[in-house]
Amino acid sequence: MKRLLVVLFVFALVVCSFSACKAQTKTEKNPQEDSVPKCDFEKHVIQNDACTLCGVKASTGLKFKLNKDGQSYTVTGMGSCKDTELIIPSVNAGKPVTEIGKKAFYEKAELTAVYVPENVTAIADNAFYMCRALSTVMLSETVETLGKDVFMHSININAVTVSPDNPAFSSDENGALYNKDKTKLILVPGTKAEFEIPASVTTLGNSCFGRSRVLTSIVIPETVTAMEDGVFNDCRVLQSMRIEAQLTEIPYMTFSLCEQLREIVLPETLTKIDKHAFDWCLQLQEIHLPESVVSIGYCAFRNCTSLWSVDLPKGLTELGESAFTSCEKLGKIEIPEAITDIPAGAFSDCNNLVKVVFPTKLTSIGDHAFFQCPRLENVVFPDTLTSIGRYAFYGSDCLGSLVFPASLKSIGANAFDSCHKLDSVVIPSNVESIGNRAFCDPMFNMNIFVEAESKPEGWETKWHYGQRVYWAGQWRYVNGVPKPKS
Repeated sequence: MKRLLVVLFVFALVVCSFSACKAQTKTEKNPQEDSVPKCDFEKHVIQNDACTLCGVKASTGLKFKLNKDGQSYTVTGMGSCKDTELIIPSVNAGKPVTEIGKKAFYEKAELTAVYVPENVTAIADNAFYMCRALSTVMLSETVETLGKDVFMHSININAVTVSPDNPAFSSDENGALYNKDKTKLILVPGTKAEFEIPASVTTLGNSCFGRSRVLTSIVIPETVTAMEDGVFNDCRVLQSMRIEAQLTEIPYMTFSLCEQLREIVLPETLTKIDKHAFDWCLQLQEIHLPESVVSIGYCAFRNCTSLWSVDLPKGLTELGESAFTSCEKLGKIEIPEAITDIPAGAFSDCNNLVKVVFPTKLTSIGDHAFFQCPRLENVVFPDTLTSIGRYAFYGSDCLGSLVFPASLKSIGANAFDSCHKLDSVVIPSNVESIGNRAFCDPMFNMNIFVEAESKPEGWETKWHYGQRVYWAGQWRYVNGVPKPKS
């Protein structure tokens, strides 16, 4: 009996020990729970890949590539990492991480914050492109170079914080990013509805305000001497701009897609407006171009659909292709005397353009130059004109009659196609080539009077579309008006 009791007692002890062990296992803390951040991301103090305040550790699972030197790594992507607040490790497999690769975190919509650690010296092009949720960026003291468009389209960045020991970059209380001495503005947080450019800034960096959805007005102070490309590109709600700076150039895409921009005063020192500078400024109604401007680039004012008034400077020598394409409300344009060639598409799709004054030394009108300008009328060509390009006046419904100068040598295909009210054309004998359907009126209202006795060899067989053609000897002038002989 005693032996049985001893056995039962021992069994009971074993059962109790097992239960106690199991209970202890259930209540034991998961080691991962200690890694949960206990302070806001921007308050982390990272040393040796861990926060000294809360103990949170660097992100794991990131993708790396061994660099050519065999002694360091570049982080190239998220890999299996699921963190939304990213702390990039300074070391991988015992070697320093020295670079964030091109497009490493491209379109990572889940990222909300990132810490770039010691050892990283370079962040490559588009590294954090279109990280729409990214709001906090922290750069350590070792970051020396930033590639092109590193934070492009990451429009919700609220602040960039740079270590005060960084020798190349700095930040301020607004969370803006600068070079070390704050002479170049690199990035303004996209959440800032108001921003005053500091007096120390002399250069506005590439797309530094780009794609803001809250900035409505800005003043560029006189201390600024240069702007890089796309400074205000795609600032959709920017309405007014005052430029106090004595700038000589409005660079590539500076105000492109500023759809609400209504007014801007340009400096009198300006000499060049580069390509796409005001492209898609849908609300811009009028603009004064200083007389100092000598060059207007490709698509500079394309799709300024509300622009009704612009005076081209008398000293203008260069006009880019499609410079005023789709300026739907533009009613009149006088092309300066120094312009000898009107480029392709320069005024195409200007639906309300009624009058054009050509310079007296004009030699060529490019392809599609006045394509689909349905209200254009009373065109007078100068005596120096030698060529008219393809589709140059296609769809100019209000042209009533045309007399070409004796200097004209060529007329491109479809140049006067679908000009439904064009009823009279006089073609001089010097015209050597005419393209297919250059004169095409499906309504058959057009009379074509040709000074040549027969079709020259360089004219295409289908140079017109069934219009009535009168060759030399078949027509004459009556009171200055060409008429068929009876």
